[in-house]
Amino acid sequence: MKFTMTRPCDDCPFRKVDGIALTKERIKEISRCMLDSQGGTFPCHRTVDYEGGDESEEVHCAGALAYALKQDTLPQIARIVERMGDMNANAILDNSGDLVWDSERQWLKHGGAYQRMIRSARHGSKKP
Repeated sequence: MKFTMTRPCDDCPFRKVDGIALTKERIKEISRCMLDSQGGTFPCHRTVDYEGGDESEEVHCAGALAYALKQDTLPQIARIVERMGDMNANAILDNSGDLVWDSERQWLKHGGAYQRMIRSARHGSKKP
């Protein structure tokens, strides 16, 4: 997995606005994985080979890393990659910090409803 992304994609699930809406259970699962010091990786959904399962071109989600960094943590593999010079945590925070959720609590409280409200407003609907 590569750690080259420094900004979340337009529909990154970690984005406050326009992110893919997830269930509360999935939010908790992903959040805890990213905040666990031994946690795993979270590839950007745009780089996953859903058909063939080839993981060689997967890139770690910048939104997931920014989310963890905003809470002063990173999964172990990301810390190792950063120490090796293959990831720039400052660039990720500079490019992504304002775009992603601040905490699991905020994400759970506002995630789906907030994103639906923004989409509805863009499409002229009065219902969130």
